[in-house]
Amino acid sequence: MIESEEDFEEKDRDVIEDAELQLNEEYDKKDLKESRGFIKEHSYSGSKKTKHTIVKKGK
Repeated sequence: MIESEEDFEEKDRDVIEDAELQLNEEYDKKDLKESRGFIKEHSYSGSKKTKHTIVKKGK
């Protein structure tokens, strides 16, 4: 069965939108991971743990 061009274009748009949403989620996760890594890296001062002085953001 041959699909009409409109059906094909609609499916194409849906696939593109889904891919864009997935990319945005991946970028957000990557940014969060980098942010956590920076905090972890800078949360220690010599032999003293200072990570408890960092205020955690609420969920």
